[in-house]
Amino acid sequence: MNLLRNKYCLLSVIFLLTIFIVKPAVNHVLAVLPADANSDGKVDGLDYVIWLNNYNQTVAQGAIKGDFDNSGLVDGLDYVIWLNNYDIAGLSPTPHTTNPPTPTVSSPGTPFRPFISLNISSSEIAFNVNGAGSNIDSIAFWEAPDPAKSLMFVTSKSTNLVEVWNYPFKQSADQLPPIQNNSCMNSSGTNGVIVDQEDDLLFVTTRYGNRVCVFGLPGLNLVRTVTTGASGSWDEPNLALLKLGDGQKNLYISYNSKVYIHNALTGAAISQFTPQKGLETMFGDNFYREIYIPDEAGMSGIYRYDSSGTFKGSFGGSSVFNADEEGIWVYSCPSSGTGDNGDGLIIVSDQLSPVTDFEVFNRKTKEHLGKININGVSNTDGISISQQSSPLYPKGLLAVLNNDSSVTGVGWDTIFQKLGMACPN
Repeated sequence: MNLLRNKYCLLSVIFLLTIFIVKPAVNHVLAVLPADANSDGKVDGLDYVIWLNNYNQTVAQGAIKGDFDNSGLVDGLDYVIWLNNYDIAGLSPTPHTTNPPTPTVSSPGTPFRPFISLNISSSEIAFNVNGAGSNIDSIAFWEAPDPAKSLMFVTSKSTNLVEVWNYPFKQSADQLPPIQNNSCMNSSGTNGVIVDQEDDLLFVTTRYGNRVCVFGLPGLNLVRTVTTGASGSWDEPNLALLKLGDGQKNLYISYNSKVYIHNALTGAAISQFTPQKGLETMFGDNFYREIYIPDEAGMSGIYRYDSSGTFKGSFGGSSVFNADEEGIWVYSCPSSGTGDNGDGLIIVSDQLSPVTDFEVFNRKTKEHLGKININGVSNTDGISISQQSSPLYPKGLLAVLNNDSSVTGVGWDTIFQKLGMACPN
């Protein structure tokens, strides 16, 4: 955490310098500008944004990534180079005095940047509901064509059922009869849950077994049972989906130390792999075609794998996490959720008590931006995001587990308004 504090202290100092330092008059005679990251012939706010988006990152491309001194690290020294060259244009003979722009995070479309921490108060929480399950673990949404008919699913580790909630998920009257008493879910409890939105399928893992139950949506009829190659008594198997370039979808099922890959539509086994670190939760990022797996107990970061399970790198780490790394989800840009340009946020629950830290990363750069705390929410396992726009949640909804007993929801319009930033255009 010291490294993280130092980073944001440095950013604070840099922003103060930006606000208070006025550049003296200069003769514009440079043909090649050392801080012109986008090569448009001038050093301006666009070059500053490139530096900020890559701040504290190791890069190999030099100035085009904001590494103006070619040290391999984008840092405060590169900012000084930008500041000393601000408002200089190549081959321009006219001297004048000007101030650098003051950084702002208030306008829509501003790239995501560090914010250190954000607190959601009780009055800003959209709902907190406690259903029929016991020792609940994971959450998933099915987004119906009519938002009023959308569903939220919550697994229950101590009772053999899946809670079903109808929009707007705010009160006990929104709870529908649970999924239970079928030929697949006959073990002691449920754990992982994921929705295939395109094919209207719900996948649920059973505890202490090797099966995945697949239900049709919205009717919740059992359509198939997928049997994995797992052996032994695994208590927290979880799920992820990944859409591949050829239209195929992979289903990933985690069992403590191994991940099994199956065809999501047929259930056929494809392969398996052993991740670098311990695991439970996973998330499939369709844009980058990678699986993100938090190191649940080791707190060493989020590990990235390609669709076949080949290790691609990691981000976050012990300087960020202070407890078990649990639920993980992506908010993709644009906010409508109907497209994906690769921008957005990665949210990971840092399972602390008495208040969970929801660690936030820049999806594109994997830079840690800060943490979100929700009043009264602690010991969080699973999280989920719906980006479906609705009257109550125009920018979508963040749903998180609260101490194994209830689900708390916060509208993304509230979060973005408090952060002062949103998806870039």
